[in-house]
Amino acid sequence: MIPPRRQAPAPGEALPLEVRVYGSAPGTFELYDDDGNTFDFEKGQYSKVLLKAEKGKGTVGKPMAGKPFGYAQRVTWTFMTAQAK
Repeated sequence: MIPPRRQAPAPGEALPLEVRVYGSAPGTFELYDDDGNTFDFEKGQYSKVLLKAEKGKGTVGKPMAGKPFGYAQRVTWTFMTAQAK
């Protein structure tokens, strides 16, 4: 999730990202991102970053150098259900 916006982000602007996790089972998700303005994704200009949640903790993989990634490196993780200890 990102905060509500009226316009698309400016080129190079990094958006804050909140990942909400529902449930207590470990899981992964591949976050896709491209520049949002061009068809450069057809030429491979996109990124896929692995998000991983387990035991009330979340980690974000590193985006590949030279690929678009429009989110802040620090991601907010919100666990919506109680985690087993």
